[in-house]
Amino acid sequence: MERQELIDLVLANTDGYECYPFNGPNSHEKIKWTVIKHQSNNKIMALFLKLTVNY
Repeated sequence: MERQELIDLVLANTDGYECYPFNGPNSHEKIKWTVIKHQSNNKIMALFLKLTVNY
């Protein structure tokens, strides 16, 4: 299962929404964080990361 398919599965089966709070325009992070939060209380229910490594 691909990363986006897993995110779509969580969103389809919960009352969550997708956000990217750790990846601002000035961020030097090499990790792309996808956060799924509950709509009712904004608590995190899932975290997905994509690590970009250049050797």
